[in-house]
Amino acid sequence: MTKNRTLGAPLEVVEMTASFRASPNVDQYLIDAPNGTPVDVTLDPNAFNGDRVEIADIAGNATTQPINVVALAPQTILGFGASLTVKVNFGGVVLTYNSDNNAWVASLNCCGSGEGGEAFVDGGNAFGSAAVLGTTDANTLDVVTNNTDVLRFATGVNQGQLQAFSDGSASNPTYSFHSNTGDGYYHPASGVIGFALNSNEALTFSQPSAGVTDVDVPAGGTLQLGGATASHVTIGGSSAIPDFPSGLRVGNGAGADMIDVDTGGLTLELGGIQAAAIFLAQKTLVGRGNSIILPTGTLHINGSLVENTPTVPISSNYAVDSGLTPDLVLLTDTTAAILTITLPAAPAKGRVLTISDSTGQAGAHAVTVNGNGQNINGAGTQVISTAFGYLTIVYTGLQWVIIGNP
Repeated sequence: MTKNRTLGAPLEVVEMTASFRASPNVDQYLIDAPNGTPVDVTLDPNAFNGDRVEIADIAGNATTQPINVVALAPQTILGFGASLTVKVNFGGVVLTYNSDNNAWVASLNCCGSGEGGEAFVDGGNAFGSAAVLGTTDANTLDVVTNNTDVLRFATGVNQGQLQAFSDGSASNPTYSFHSNTGDGYYHPASGVIGFALNSNEALTFSQPSAGVTDVDVPAGGTLQLGGATASHVTIGGSSAIPDFPSGLRVGNGAGADMIDVDTGGLTLELGGIQAAAIFLAQKTLVGRGNSIILPTGTLHINGSLVENTPTVPISSNYAVDSGLTPDLVLLTDTTAAILTITLPAAPAKGRVLTISDSTGQAGAHAVTVNGNGQNINGAGTQVISTAFGYLTIVYTGLQWVIIGNP
């Protein structure tokens, strides 16, 4: 059934100062409640389809003295349930009854749920306390502009996530800044995060496999670490860094800092006005020391060069590896028995080794140095048989030559 207004009939307006039940014959209620007096407005339970009621706060007290608008069962207020609350000074609400679903449809300019929330109006609000925008159920909250989904506040297992519907691009990053919309980050592919500066790709992070993260700079770009005020830059940190055949590797393996540069004509510049020291190592394996390898060119050092020669304690037979580390000191301990040091079968030219009796027991238990097919001063072996004796040898490319002994 529909109640029709007589054309030209005047609008019924009533001013109220206390709680009341709305009448089907009144179109507008002006609430002028004294400060400190709450007002409850109960909607007409016998309303007809299309009935319209407007409720407005003319006293300017709704922020501190809310106007509670209540629908009696089976009626509801669509989107609010049994009630809504007007809590904005000089604001109001227009309600139209729809008999098909027993619901009042509210047109809001000031209102919130019956649980005390407030509506957000164009131009901003002054609620007098922290404002809350969101949902009270398990549904997501989406932000739409130009009839297109833009952002989602997720629920469920992704509770708390702010999700963008667009992956963006370097020229138009998903998350940017009002002052420069070309600076920000975007999502070029699954498992990849990109950073843009001035609408150009600046850096991407990707994960080709679990536990591995790649940092990529665009072709022709430069990755600059540190600066005039940088105290140090650390890259890596794993306990084991595999061989890296080309490019630049910086890491921390078994307590030794390392930098590798490939042989493709690259230049490695180390230092700066804040640089205190540089430590380099070719490998982190036991028995290999610090080294700088230049296939061609000249290494210039401005300042002091501190050489740290690695030492290896030996108490049983030992085979020296064939690595490229040029300097190595083997500290032997023959307290228990004699022992043999076997040199590499194919040593690098210029490699230097020192074998020393570190405990003074070589007189009782000698140390034999075996050339492993390479002569040592023309002989296949050399023996250290005096207390605290030692041999320092260098490989010439033809044989080992003794360059130091007691």
